[in-house]
Amino acid sequence: MATAQTVALDKRQLSEHELAELKLRLQEHRIFRRNQPRDLFASRNLNEFQESCTAARIEVQAHLAAGALRVLNDVEAALARMATGEYRLFTLHSM
Repeated sequence: MATAQTVALDKRQLSEHELAELKLRLQEHRIFRRNQPRDLFASRNLNEFQESCTAARIEVQAHLAAGALRVLNDVEAALARMATGEYRLFTLHSM
């Protein structure tokens, strides 16, 4: 049985310290996400790659790479909002 839930949204400006800390974490995360698709398909040698390339493995790696790119887009968008001063912390509260 589905139930209705009311949610309140609080918006608050981050302190300079919080913003700097978050920006640093996002920049580190951006580096990881930029490298992740390449690392998913990296192999020590061609024979190892060919032996491990089952259809299921290729499909899983493709989904992981696509997810990494979606997260990278979100990180880039957050960093862009920070650069323009539009970044806010949103907190959901169940009521």
